[in-house]
Amino acid sequence: MAIVQAKSTKYRVWLSHIGLCGFVALIIFPLLMVVSISFRTGNFSTGDLFPSQFTLEHWSLALGVPFTQADGSITQPPFPVLTWLWNSIKVAVISAGLILGSIWISRG
Repeated sequence: MAIVQAKSTKYRVWLSHIGLCGFVALIIFPLLMVVSISFRTGNFSTGDLFPSQFTLEHWSLALGVPFTQADGSITQPPFPVLTWLWNSIKVAVISAGLILGSIWISRG
């Protein structure tokens, strides 16, 4: 038996898809801006979505790699970001293990 749908259903589906695509674009745009800013020279947040001069200066500082400036001076990373990340992973794994262990014990 065939299902008969109203003609307005097709338009509502299209309108829903357009609205959802707009919502996804609204959510992803700030993420793209943050990634774009991380590849720019200097500490400026204004500019195009695709920077004219790409640099890995911010990423090398975040990952703990010393960076050589244009004048030849070496900039040491001020924060041990990877150490902080590793500590967070350890705390998360230990917490998950304790929670799962307590669930396992309470069911046993």
